[in-house]
Amino acid sequence: MNDISPAPARPVRDSLLLLAQVALMLRPPQDLPPSRWLMRMATAAYLLFGTWLLSDRLGVMTAFLMSATDALLLAGFAAFILALQGRLNRLLQTWTALAGAGALVSIVMLPLVAVISSLVGSGEGGVSSFLVYLLFSWLLAVNAHIFRHAFGLSNIFLGLAAAVIQYLFSEVMLAILFSSQLEALT
Repeated sequence: MNDISPAPARPVRDSLLLLAQVALMLRPPQDLPPSRWLMRMATAAYLLFGTWLLSDRLGVMTAFLMSATDALLLAGFAAFILALQGRLNRLLQTWTALAGAGALVSIVMLPLVAVISSLVGSGEGGVSSFLVYLLFSWLLAVNAHIFRHAFGLSNIFLGLAAAVIQYLFSEVMLAILFSSQLEALT
């Protein structure tokens, strides 16, 4: 399906509701419409909010490059596994779910990162830092949920293994590619 025209208001609202339900692990990614328009919007949101989260510490350009690299690694991982299984036709909905859920978690994380930044000097950022780790755990669980359904895995633990492997691979690649920028933070 190759829909490139803008979506009317009601389907946009319905698609956002579906993305939220996927992010809450209430619906599988295959319930999302196979819409290139929705995929583009989810990708744009993923890049925008990912950049916003990192830009305070890294600058806008480096933050955008890291967010884009992270998006490529996540989409590439999903595409690689789906291709190995002969299920590449699931990539559009899988990536839309991953990007949309990542954007939603980033939106929730933005105020927490702002609070942490303001409390770091006072030594009172413990609760906010805990909430960020909790949100990260939620995102890992959501990715496990998406991988489980997209890859046709028998249980959530296999999905979690895939999510952890993908996360670790991305972290190593980002550390290699952006080592000089990350060293400047310390």
